[in-house]
Amino acid sequence: MAERIGKLLKTYDRKEGAVKDLAEKYKKGELSPKEVKEESKRRGFIVDKLSFTPIGTLFSIMGIAGFFLCILPTVYKYLKIEIFSFSTQSQTIEIPLIIIGIFVAIAIAITPLAIPASRLRKRIGGCEAEDFTVVLITEGPYSIVRHPTHLSALVWVIAIVFFISPWVSFSLLSILGILMIILAFYLMEIQEEKFDQVKFGDEYRQYMKEVPRWNFIKGLWNLRKKRR
Repeated sequence: MAERIGKLLKTYDRKEGAVKDLAEKYKKGELSPKEVKEESKRRGFIVDKLSFTPIGTLFSIMGIAGFFLCILPTVYKYLKIEIFSFSTQSQTIEIPLIIIGIFVAIAIAITPLAIPASRLRKRIGGCEAEDFTVVLITEGPYSIVRHPTHLSALVWVIAIVFFISPWVSFSLLSILGILMIILAFYLMEIQEEKFDQVKFGDEYRQYMKEVPRWNFIKGLWNLRKKRR
C-alpha cells in the first residue's frame, strides 16, 4: 500500500487530488457512475475485492490474532492443544458488569453512525458503490468522525470481548489481544487517510483538521459549535 501511494503521489497533483475532475464531471452529469468507476479503476483507485494487498492482509491477521488471544484460554479448555497451555497461567481478570454495560451501550449508540455511512457512499459517492467514492463525503456521520463504519466495528469487537469475558477467562492475554485489534484498526486508518489525501488533495487535508478520526464526542461537540 505504501509503495502504491508513493507511485500515485508522483502521478497526480498533490493539491487538487486525483479524482477531482471525475467528481466534477459526475456532478455535471457528464459521466455516469459506471464510467466514473471504470476510470477510477484505471487510475489505480479501485482494487478488486478479490485482490489482497500485503498491508491489508497484515491488518487482517493482526485483528484475527488479537481476537484469538482473547479466547485462547477457552480454546485450550475445550481442545486441549498443549502449545496453548500457557494461556491458563495468566490470572483471570473480572470485568465489572458496569464496564461491560458501558461498552455495550457505547457500541449501540455508535451503530447509527455506521448504517447511514454506507448508504451515503452509495448514494452520492459517484460510483453507486459502498466501497469507494470520488466525491468526498463530509455530511451525516462523516461530519462527526472520519471513519464511522470502522469506529463502530472496533467498538463492537471490544464490547463483545468484554461481554463474553465471564466465559473466556479474560486475562492479560485478552488485554494484549484488544490492544492488537486497536492497533490493526489504527494502522489501517492511517493508510486509508494517506490514500484519501492522494484522491482528494487539500480538500481532504482540510477535512482532517475539522473532523476527528475516532473521537465521536469531540466530533459531536464540533458539530454543535458549527450549528450555533
